[in-house]
Amino acid sequence: MQCIIYTANATGFTMTGCKTLPNTKKKDGESVENSMAALSGLIRVSTDDAIIKKNNFGEGTTICAGWKTVVNEKPTSYYHVDVSENYWGAGVTEEDIKVLLDGAVFESYYVDEAMTKLKSVLSTPSQSTTDNDSSLGHSLPSVSEGTRNFVSDTTSNLTVNGKYQFRITSLNGHKPVMTVSNASFTVELASQSGNDYFYVIRCVGAAGSTANVLVDGYHVVSVTGGTAGVVSDTTQPFTVAKGAAYQFKLTSASRPVFTGNNANFTVAYVSNSGNDWFFKVTATGEKGASTTFSANDVVVTTATIA
Repeated sequence: MQCIIYTANATGFTMTGCKTLPNTKKKDGESVENSMAALSGLIRVSTDDAIIKKNNFGEGTTICAGWKTVVNEKPTSYYHVDVSENYWGAGVTEEDIKVLLDGAVFESYYVDEAMTKLKSVLSTPSQSTTDNDSSLGHSLPSVSEGTRNFVSDTTSNLTVNGKYQFRITSLNGHKPVMTVSNASFTVELASQSGNDYFYVIRCVGAAGSTANVLVDGYHVVSVTGGTAGVVSDTTQPFTVAKGAAYQFKLTSASRPVFTGNNANFTVAYVSNSGNDWFFKVTATGEKGASTTFSANDVVVTTATIA
């Protein structure tokens, strides 16, 4: 079906499972009047925290977050619309999708029509503003900050060597929730002081792996695992017979600090060869006991005594 949706003053708007035909009117940047919008594949949303996910969009479908506030006939903020996890057509790239979005949060997209392969992106769309509708489908205005009830002490993308701590301040007394977009990083709440929540993220993927950091579903920064990190030859949980030993090979530019979180296994440094560092762990606890091993304070894997 062709799809035109206007949601002024709507609440809790969610769009999922919609399938649109290729856009023949607007994919080349042609501006259209509202009466033509049904043919252009234009979806304009004028409500905060709208969710448009898991839809099969035809080529050229454009999504616009409506103007939320206007000063001197120019938009100063836009409604928050999450348009992650959609399929945008065969062979469409991240850059192609960006020109189809106006003021929308874009964290991931499906690369196959069956929507089984989800690809994360490293940043939200670039930001600009415009004073007329002729730019719909081209410029990417900033998303409104008005509904974000938190402030992060970190707002620039960064490289994480091991771990990094964020301070997230709640502006309305709620508990902000931090998440990451993939398994290359882990996140945990380390502590709280008043309205300040301290979250620690740890890089558990290979050096160079990336992820988006989100709070309450809003993109905050993108992070990259540092090249000075540690790569382990063992990352999956495994078992070791009581009294037996297992050897890890950790690759790092310098000798990493390798530890277990309890006395069920002992850890001993063995040797190194270039950037490869070898550590032996020995099962000394009782059957069924387990230990989580970390390198430079980043979790590597867990071993259980068989």
